[in-house]
Amino acid sequence: RRASKAASTIKALLPMASRLCVFFGGMLTLAIVVVPTAALLGSSRAGGRPASPQHAAEASSSFDPRVSPHAYGGRQVGVLIVDHGSRVAAANERLERLCEAYARTRARDRWVVRPAHMELARPSVADAFDALVAEGCEFVVCHPYFLGEGRHAMEDVPRLLAEANARHPDVASVVTPPLGANPLVMDILHDSILAAVEPRGLQAEDAAFENSFFGAVAAAIKDAEEGGSSPPPPQEDSSSEPPPPPASAAVTGIGAVEALAAEK
Repeated sequence: RRASKAASTIKALLPMASRLCVFFGGMLTLAIVVVPTAALLGSSRAGGRPASPQHAAEASSSFDPRVSPHAYGGRQVGVLIVDHGSRVAAANERLERLCEAYARTRARDRWVVRPAHMELARPSVADAFDALVAEGCEFVVCHPYFLGEGRHAMEDVPRLLAEANARHPDVASVVTPPLGANPLVMDILHDSILAAVEPRGLQAEDAAFENSFFGAVAAAIKDAEEGGSSPPPPQEDSSSEPPPPPASAAVTGIGAVEALAAEK
């Protein structure tokens, strides 16, 4: 009875065993035949020879398993800095130098920075946008290089950007607030004013204090400690004093006491 039971169990497991053999056999064939063949075909398409060990090491070292695969081959970002534009060439060149400095010191690896002028000079917003797309940018950030949140920064530049973007519907774009909307502009303003005050021997805070009431009191105390004399207070004009009362007029208060003392 036990032998017949074991035979029935083995008979039931045979189909599963045959399926496993077929599966592992297919995997072995894939590893031995298909993968090397595909590698050879790929190397022949790439130039007739397989990749060198040095290239293979460089490729493996550039891959970070901690980073998502979607992070590799990210989008190229275009940065478009737009000012008003001028008929003075030096003013337009100033923006070009600013963009070059920003690209050299602040921009990231896949950022392309280009200048543009709203009017009066080239490149226009449309020209610069086309150039960014030609360089492979799939996302464009437009920064209005304006201090005020006026019509140019809030209406004209966004309109010109939308018109340029309409010719490239596959490219996304966004407009940042103008430069003057950034609170850090206050620091730049203060630095410029401070640079004008300091060469004259005054700190901005000292100048404000010296012009105040407490500054005048401090100056008077300093003069007294140094043995100096403060200027006398201005004398009142004698012509403005009221005339003495007539002799017949009644004298009261301190004047009456002084008169009685004089009589005695």
